[in-house]
Amino acid sequence: RRLLRKVQRYLKKVARIQTDLQNTKEEIRSANADMDAMRNDIAYLQEDLDQKLTLEKKLLTERNGSKQKEAEMMKLVKKV
Repeated sequence: RRLLRKVQRYLKKVARIQTDLQNTKEEIRSANADMDAMRNDIAYLQEDLDQKLTLEKKLLTERNGSKQKEAEMMKLVKKV
């Protein structure tokens, strides 16, 4: 009888551990899915930021070019 009780307690403990393990696996799957979603968000934001940076550099280059042209025009005007 004692041995049977010990075995039953042991089996209950094993069942509890298996349940905890299954819950932990599900939590890990959920966390991995969240991390994948975050990675996708970061990649999208990085791409958006890169596009904005490229556009800003282009605008700055154009602005600097027009300032140079304006300076050259002013020199020509002063000469005349």
